[in-house]
Amino acid sequence: MKNLLQGVQISVDVKVMSRNILYVVPTFFIMSFLYLWSNHIAVTRLVENAILLDQLIPFIGWSIIIYWLVLVVAITGVLLLRDIRHVHRLLAVNALSFLLNFMVWFSYPIVYPRTEHLLTGISGELFSILYFLDTPANSFPSGHVSLMCLLAWTGMSLKGWRGHLLLVISVLGVFSVFTTRQHTVIDAIGGAATVMIAYAVVQLYVRLKSE
Repeated sequence: MKNLLQGVQISVDVKVMSRNILYVVPTFFIMSFLYLWSNHIAVTRLVENAILLDQLIPFIGWSIIIYWLVLVVAITGVLLLRDIRHVHRLLAVNALSFLLNFMVWFSYPIVYPRTEHLLTGISGELFSILYFLDTPANSFPSGHVSLMCLLAWTGMSLKGWRGHLLLVISVLGVFSVFTTRQHTVIDAIGGAATVMIAYAVVQLYVRLKSE
């Protein structure tokens, strides 16, 4: 099957970014609203899915910087896509994977307890912001990993060093969810799975539409 982002190119042209922002901002605003709404609903049943491997991964406080940076790259990177078809397809996969994640978050919330730390400085501040916005709920599937999968998909589709850079950033982003104790390995697998399902659905739609 043809890669939905085949031939993808990026551009820093102001007109391209201005065009894309009309699609990107509403999409992520709606997603953020729904996520935070479901994230702050009182959870009456606490379910955890941590396994032994999660306990073996060390807590690395400064990796919260990576956690935030790759999130910014994943969201703003869509603004640089030159072809509007690639923008639509990427956002479609993103939106569908989010809806799949949301159904699980809302119907069967899974919690990953916070790790206590005594961090100060920028790392401590970034954790404080994260903990203020994001409760321990909505752990599975990992929406952060879903975004990293989309970033990796873009990186694999983009030729040259820029594509390799996006791949490295996406891998670092996945590792950061473990080292900051934001998500478990099972959470990450779930986040990747919803993206694969969403991609298959969008790919089928594009194929049927072209026939």
